[in-house]
Amino acid sequence: MASSARIFTAALIVGAAFGSPASAADMAQYFAGKTVNVIVGSTPGGAADFAARMYVKTAPKYFPGKPNFVVQNIPGGGQLRGLQTGMSSKPDGLTVALVHSRWAVGSILGEDLGPFNVRT
Repeated sequence: MASSARIFTAALIVGAAFGSPASAADMAQYFAGKTVNVIVGSTPGGAADFAARMYVKTAPKYFPGKPNFVVQNIPGGGQLRGLQTGMSSKPDGLTVALVHSRWAVGSILGEDLGPFNVRT
């Protein structure tokens, strides 16, 4: 579980680092009243789902604008289906997908994982 939480947090940090800089007021205005969809590529009850649900309980306190957070389970393909759904979503900061380390390693080794590619 701790590994899933670390991967999830790292994904959020990387996503924030590559976005355009914005002031806290701009971010609060953007996120206010919106919902952030957290995609988990497995069924409810597993370690990844548990980590996402713990994140969803605490994240609103720390995000500007206090958006709502919901977990969406999209099982299939050993979590690949959920990851691909997240990667295909609109790049607006309102969708986050957990990345299992096996997909990151597979992508680094050249495996074709659809829209997920660590090089891009």
